[in-house]
Amino acid sequence: MRYIVGLVIGLFVMLAIVFSVYLFQVGKVISLDDTISVTIEDNIGTEGAVDVLFTAGVINSRSAFLAHAVLTGERTNIKSGTYQFSGEISMSDVLDEITEKRQQQDEVEITLLEGWTIDDIAEYLANAELVNYDTFIAVANTKNVEDIIPGTEYPFLQAKPNSAGLIGYLFPDTYRIFDGETEIGIIERLLNNFGTQYTEQMANDVIASGRTNYDTLILASIVEKEVQTPKDKAIVAGIFWKRLDQGMRIQSDATINYVTHKGTTTPSSTDLQVESAYNTYRNDGLPPTPIANPGLDSLTAAVYPEESSYYYFLTTPEGEVLYSQTYDQHLTKRAQYYD
Repeated sequence: MRYIVGLVIGLFVMLAIVFSVYLFQVGKVISLDDTISVTIEDNIGTEGAVDVLFTAGVINSRSAFLAHAVLTGERTNIKSGTYQFSGEISMSDVLDEITEKRQQQDEVEITLLEGWTIDDIAEYLANAELVNYDTFIAVANTKNVEDIIPGTEYPFLQAKPNSAGLIGYLFPDTYRIFDGETEIGIIERLLNNFGTQYTEQMANDVIASGRTNYDTLILASIVEKEVQTPKDKAIVAGIFWKRLDQGMRIQSDATINYVTHKGTTTPSSTDLQVESAYNTYRNDGLPPTPIANPGLDSLTAAVYPEESSYYYFLTTPEGEVLYSQTYDQHLTKRAQYYD
């Protein structure tokens, strides 16, 4: 009996020590020298989220944090997203930040449309009072991502010229972000999504085709602005690649509109003469950067174009895309709808 009593007392003492350590760890405040951005991806589970937080240095004990999440009933309420941590924080603060309850209070849903430019995104977010317009533009035009998101690797950015910003990589989608999230945090979310959508297989297939991933991104952005349906995107991507391969200019109206800031499907003769590296009527090859941020359909079309006998296409005022094998056929159709 004395042995059992001693065992029970010892057990209680041990539990008390464990609980005291737990309370100490949960309430312990750590000081962060810099703002740390942490992205919790979808479907990585609670343990995966805990690993991400621990690796980033915003919690100092995996087991204590997980125990706190279980004991508070928040274990299943951890949500994916990008979070910013700075100053003095405790594990309790971190759990509050990433749980559903806090997100219901502070999250804002945004939808970034396919084909939007950096200016379009900045204006949309600024009008929603989520970012400073000028700050967002500056961040999105960053040449070296390491300058704004140190320590994070984006393999797909290796194809980007050092002179180019992030246009093309800001993936259009619907996001839930924190009200008050920084411009850098939002940019990071968009880049992470691009890395998910533009798969390693797609990147490898581009290289195998003899093209570059950055040229493919540029072409995808042009296709995005030219036509709407996945079928038309694949055919038009095939036309553009074929024209490039045969030394022909792609003569994209979308690249003219990028320079003139017009939305017309029929640029004027004056517009077609504008002096710009983006004028694909006057210049060979592709423009120096993407002209917009393409969606997945356009990216897929640029990676896996559809071969056809066509060299020309035009979009009617009603939105129908008409294809031609010869320039004379193209002129006839153009005269029918626009002359």
